[in-house]
Amino acid sequence: MRLSGATVHRDCDGVYVKYSKNPKQWDFLNEQAVYMADYGPPFVEILGIAHGRYWMKEYEVAFQLHWAGLEQAIRNAKSSLDPLWATDEPRFVDRNWIGAHRRRLIELCEMNGVVNFYRRLSDMFESNVVENESGLTVCRATHGDATLSNVVFGPDNSFRWVDPIPPSLWLPAFKAVDLGKLMQSSHGWEFVMSDRTPPPHCDNEVLHNEDVIDMLAAGYFHALCYLRILRYAEKGSLPHNYAMNKLYELLG
Repeated sequence: MRLSGATVHRDCDGVYVKYSKNPKQWDFLNEQAVYMADYGPPFVEILGIAHGRYWMKEYEVAFQLHWAGLEQAIRNAKSSLDPLWATDEPRFVDRNWIGAHRRRLIELCEMNGVVNFYRRLSDMFESNVVENESGLTVCRATHGDATLSNVVFGPDNSFRWVDPIPPSLWLPAFKAVDLGKLMQSSHGWEFVMSDRTPPPHCDNEVLHNEDVIDMLAAGYFHALCYLRILRYAEKGSLPHNYAMNKLYELLG
């Protein structure tokens, strides 16, 4: 069971199925499957799509992270995402995306009962993202939820990715979106979710060789990660409490 409420299980030998009993999620599941099928690797191989469910090839389960291996895992993750991050055919960015993002930010703060964070997040968005919009790296595609918990392994031990969130009007295909999500892992998300003490942050691995403008924007999208988690996490649960603590840490 994922925070989103969709279910994944082994359907038959070599095949997994992802589905939801909630009809409100069916369109997104289809969009997710088509997105992975269209772009291919580094996404998992999609074997079939039906309304509200899809089938994918079975891969090795996600690895158990250790302190000493986190930095290398971040480097491998970035390398595996390079085909998506290509800039030769950048995905279209609607000129109305900034207004849509501002509205969505307000909605997320209100629905999660954290309006006290809105002003600081809004200020970060304007200064770290909007003021530098023309310099942001626009990619062919992005994962949209690029944490290490969404990695499985191919037969050659290559990283294959599951559960993308396709670019949208309010969250376009900016490289900084994925960098911000990788920072969620570099801050120990997978360790905390398995009730282990996280290692020191290794944001330097996420931001290594990136443009300054993308680095600034990634800082905002990293903070936004925790606001998005609150949308799905049950109040008082480990993910909810961790996300709240990170918002206080990052926003003051």
